[in-house]
Amino acid sequence: MRTFPANGILDYTFSGLLNRFYIASEREFMLSRFDSPPNCFDQFLSFTELSARKQVQDLEKQLARETEHAAQVNKEKMMIEEQLTPILSSNSWRLTAPLRAIRGKFKK
Repeated sequence: MRTFPANGILDYTFSGLLNRFYIASEREFMLSRFDSPPNCFDQFLSFTELSARKQVQDLEKQLARETEHAAQVNKEKMMIEEQLTPILSSNSWRLTAPLRAIRGKFKK
């Protein structure tokens, strides 16, 4: 442990993210209480962890939106299939199948 300033009034304890912490020389008995930074139990979040949590929240919101969109698209698909099924099973569709096949050969 080093002292600062040179006259030994303060003892260096540790550095936080932005600050350096010191303790008065007459309170040396308290140094053992600073073995861990003061924020280790007060729900402190590092910037990295906070950024990661925000990213997770953003991705969860995006996932919810995409899931909702997929459900909407699936619902629309089912509605179209319900409308198309009677058309494809109708007599007129079956009777005109050869004409559509011939037309398809000429389009190529």
